Amino acid sequence: MSINTFGAVASSPVNFNPNRRPRIVLINIMDNAEGTEKHFVKTLQTAHPEAEIVLCRMACAKKDAKYFLEQDYLCSDRYQDWQEVIGRDYVDLVIVTGINRGKLTYQDMASQYKGFWNESCSLFRKLQHATRSGQVGHATLVCWSAFAAMKDLYSVDKQIHPKKFYGLFKHYLPEEPHPLLAGIEDREILIPQSRYSYMDEEELNAAIRAHDGTVALNGPDGPALWTLESGRISCIINHPEYSIDTLSREYAKGVEKEGSDFELPQNYDLKDIQRHTETFERLKTLSPLLYRNIIIHALSVRPSQPKPAQHLENQGEIAFMPLGEQVSYG
Repeated sequence: MSINTFGAVASSPVNFNPNRRPRIVLINIMDNAEGTEKHFVKTLQTAHPEAEIVLCRMACAKKDAKYFLEQDYLCSDRYQDWQEVIGRDYVDLVIVTGINRGKLTYQDMASQYKGFWNESCSLFRKLQHATRSGQVGHATLVCWSAFAAMKDLYSVDKQIHPKKFYGLFKHYLPEEPHPLLAGIEDREILIPQSRYSYMDEEELNAAIRAHDGTVALNGPDGPALWTLESGRISCIINHPEYSIDTLSREYAKGVEKEGSDFELPQNYDLKDIQRHTETFERLKTLSPLLYRNIIIHALSVRPSQPKPAQHLENQGEIAFMPLGEQVSYG
């Protein structure tokens, strides 16, 4: 796997090789930018070792330090503004990470983080347009980005839990196996959740159906993994990538910031986290398996020739590392 961290982006029309390795754009907006980059690169390397990864940031990272805690890291030559990449050259997959802003309403975001919020909405609309027009094969939105895109693109608002909703929760696969979870046998899986936000289950399901989507995985309060736009966009709001001690570290950080009354993670034994070893060992397989399936899906819609870049109004052989037999989760 190679990581393209800097360099000029060709203008359209561009050279296009339909047999080239997958081109994945990672738009990193997380506060812990360096750690998030390492996580996704490792996951994608396991999912498809031949993939090329292009690292992108929000342009507002260069304008106001309050938007990103690791501003200097994002503003280094490792990263490009996403506007310089999306729509300029064909991209198989775009991944947008989450960010720790779940306690804020969208009204709060628009007032306190105006530049970031406006650019986020521009990004979601660009990705919707680019997947529809064939400039991007697939877009995956993670956690906060999934919530925010549902609001901006599909008018599904969110509510905010009074206390953090986090811990280990049962997730349920639909009766009809979903291609994004191909390779998983059992219909029930334990996966961490960690968020303050939630959406009305009926409203979310209605929006998914109305916009040519399907639910791949249901969690404790509704869809946790779903698609939209005839499968060209996927949304993930749980955390199969967590390690065994992540929830423990989240609790410690919460106590440090908010005091000893900070809520405990649900269904997770802080006094004996090793009892969850089997669960988290299985999750080490689930996360790259999910992204391998996403990459397969993205490649399945790759055109033989690129479509010309289209301006959006108001916008500036598969060789996989084997992951073993089918995964069974009890």
